[in-house]
Amino acid sequence: MDRIIFGTPCVDAVSSEVERANAKRVLVFASSSLNRGTQAVEELRLALGSRHVKTIDKFGSFADCKAATVLAADARADFIVAVGGGTIIDTAKIVALSIQSGFAKRRDEAQLVPDYDADLPLFEIENSPVRIRVVAVPTTLSSTAYSAQTAWLENSPQLTGPSFQIGRMPDVTVIDPEVTLHTPEKLWFGSGMGAIGQGISAILSPEGNPLVDGAALQGIRLTRLGLVELRRNPQDVDARRHCLYGAWLASFGMHTSMKFSIIHAIAGALKNNFGIPHHLSSGPLLPALLDHTLSETRDTQKLIGEQIGTRRMSAATGISRLLQKLGLPRRLSELGIDRSNLQIIARTTMTERYPLGQREKHDASDILKILDLAA
Repeated sequence: MDRIIFGTPCVDAVSSEVERANAKRVLVFASSSLNRGTQAVEELRLALGSRHVKTIDKFGSFADCKAATVLAADARADFIVAVGGGTIIDTAKIVALSIQSGFAKRRDEAQLVPDYDADLPLFEIENSPVRIRVVAVPTTLSSTAYSAQTAWLENSPQLTGPSFQIGRMPDVTVIDPEVTLHTPEKLWFGSGMGAIGQGISAILSPEGNPLVDGAALQGIRLTRLGLVELRRNPQDVDARRHCLYGAWLASFGMHTSMKFSIIHAIAGALKNNFGIPHHLSSGPLLPALLDHTLSETRDTQKLIGEQIGTRRMSAATGISRLLQKLGLPRRLSELGIDRSNLQIIARTTMTERYPLGQREKHDASDILKILDLAA
């Protein structure tokens, strides 16, 4: 990643980056709600002028990702602006990495990478290798705007389980709280709890270090402060800025090769088996993780508790109360998961192709204990 830009409006920052790269053919990836329901994307298109080639606003399936790759190759795109949440930014990274690798394009089938953590593309394309610059403008608090990990979570005939393409970060990330005013409240709050979860995972990791710990603790503090204030006033731009800065800092451990907690693999199993998105599953799993690891991480959890304002109670209780304050699910049962589902979730977690889960330290019975606490 070249830089993270903050304090500059999105349109101005993107225009400057396009000029800096001397880009001629720019694709815009944006959510359909942002593209069709607001003026934010239209303002960006107007600023790009004749350099704008096309806007894509259909995402979420394997077919959508493949179609975006084919379109980018056909359009000879040299720049992608991804305005949205994790799926949209991840798609931009996958498309850019696929085209950069210069494989032969196939319109009828996709050549998938069998090795999830290889630095390889998902699709084969025929154009000469071209490095497409990617600028991410996050509208949620997902870590993908600051990370080289790219998750693909979908059950399909072509791809089951998460696939990870390691080695492609956005070239630039633009932090602009004004663009996030259109983000649905539950998605914003849920992704905020996901950001707090990233910070907690980094701090609890046995491979942590003082730099990551310091960034993660500050990230947890800023994210929590911003979320609580936004519960009172959803239009508070400063609170949104605090959340965005917090998510950036909380994701700092993602820049390293440290292993994160098993709950990320559990979240993958919940998504693939029951369709529960990460921004909803993070909440119930976090208190369960903290309770499960309390005997080993008591002192560390005191530091976490201080950042979420719970000096007189456990960090797990503090997280649970924050979820309640934000109107988010606190138990898996609130997401339609009952105890009869826990065995299959535990078993499939062990097969999740998720490189950050510390599977080597857990077996299915251990994972089942975490699930039981979250149920």
